Amino acid sequence: MKTTIKTIILGALLAATAFAQTPAPLPATFVKGTLDIRYSTRTQLDGDKPKEGVEDVYTLNVNISNIAGLRGTIAQLPYVKSTFGDQKGKVTYNLETDVFNPKNPAQTKTVGKVTGTVPVDAQNVYSFTDGTAKMSVFPMGRAEAFESTFKGVALGKPPVPSGMFEKLANRVRERINVTKSVGGKQVTIAVTNYDQMVFQAHTLPAGPARACTESTVSGTFTFDYERNAWYLQGVTVNYVGDSGRVQSDTLSGNIRWLKASNEYDFDIRVNDPVGGTGDAFA
Repeated sequence: MKTTIKTIILGALLAATAFAQTPAPLPATFVKGTLDIRYSTRTQLDGDKPKEGVEDVYTLNVNISNIAGLRGTIAQLPYVKSTFGDQKGKVTYNLETDVFNPKNPAQTKTVGKVTGTVPVDAQNVYSFTDGTAKMSVFPMGRAEAFESTFKGVALGKPPVPSGMFEKLANRVRERINVTKSVGGKQVTIAVTNYDQMVFQAHTLPAGPARACTESTVSGTFTFDYERNAWYLQGVTVNYVGDSGRVQSDTLSGNIRWLKASNEYDFDIRVNDPVGGTGDAFA
């Protein structure tokens, strides 16, 4: 249920990180905009599972630091097991990509699209390599046209098994420990009800500018239903930097969902320094 949101947020965060590698001066980094979700699979049911042909639709309009924007929809059709043939799951991208004029952020141009589908199997595995999702950038001004594809896999949490013994085993698996930063200190908390997305050599495409090269992501997003928060665990991003060499960044922190204001609160750090002896005096 949360996997598509994680992909959207991760894409926005990584886009902001990638733009930060460019030599041009940057304004304050931010990710803002709207994400409207229609969870039709929760309301249109066939017994205890979604009806076939029913999908969830995410409509977004996101501004990344007045540099790039994403507008459009991402639709998720779930895998549904059926006696007469299973419905294959898939995610369908249909997004416009914009760039902002660095001299006048009020001026934007649509320079490309993110389109295509990603198959999702019965175990909630997103196989981007086997899909058609890509970013297409149009020729405009001095900018050349190019295409770049999504690759790798993302492992969502497998569906809850049926049967008494299977459910008991699943309850045991529900208990995990998550280490997060609170006030600059590492704190370990027990999470008993969670969703998860594990990225394995997941490649986000280049674009919408040539300066934004492909980024390969590994690591885990864990959503804690009790605290309404995502935790980033062991998330690394590899990309080609300005020097032409492969660079590696780490992302840590959390993203909280604030019900009262209907907003996400980002507390994400890039390359947070590892603690040293000086921490005892800080």
